[in-house]
Amino acid sequence: GKARTLLRESSESALGVPATLGSVDTSLSGLDINLGLVDFNIHNPAGFEGAPLLHLGRVSCNLRISSLMTDTVTLDRLVIDDLRLRIVQNGSRSNLAPLLQKVAQGVRGKTPAESGDQSPPEDPVSGPRLALQCLTLRGVGVDFELAGLGDLTVKESATLPDWTLPLEDLRASDGGAPTMDDVLSYLLERLHTRALVAAETYV
Repeated sequence: GKARTLLRESSESALGVPATLGSVDTSLSGLDINLGLVDFNIHNPAGFEGAPLLHLGRVSCNLRISSLMTDTVTLDRLVIDDLRLRIVQNGSRSNLAPLLQKVAQGVRGKTPAESGDQSPPEDPVSGPRLALQCLTLRGVGVDFELAGLGDLTVKESATLPDWTLPLEDLRASDGGAPTMDDVLSYLLERLHTRALVAAETYV
């Protein structure tokens, strides 16, 4: 239940769209918890139907039990299998644009130094902070649906090479360890960049 709530709230906070989670698998291994999230979907913004914008078939991680009692949860590994990104461009409308705009705006808001407010800030962190070195993606696919651009109509799919995203330098807006919001935002930005390179084959 906590995993479902955290993922839903993190998705809405970071990207401005709802998310759903199929199931959660857990098992104990010594002093660690093996956690598997199955069929995690980040949905399209309003006005776009069909398959979700981002589908994660399985997210696997290894949590240190002792860190669950602290403000920063330690993950030895985070692996995403069977990831699918759907990019829809219909004329001037894009299913990705609102999410990227949300990320660019900085969902945390202004700090007291920026706003001139000297009062203590409210805690902006959504969920626990994560001590995570890297994120591995395997089985990554991208679906392109382009229409309403003159005579250009494209409906193609591409497979991206597996790769590992280093996260050592990823930080929350206050300079602390990242939260799930930050990881989701970073993942979408990197995926978008690689997807545009793959799209050059067709456009």
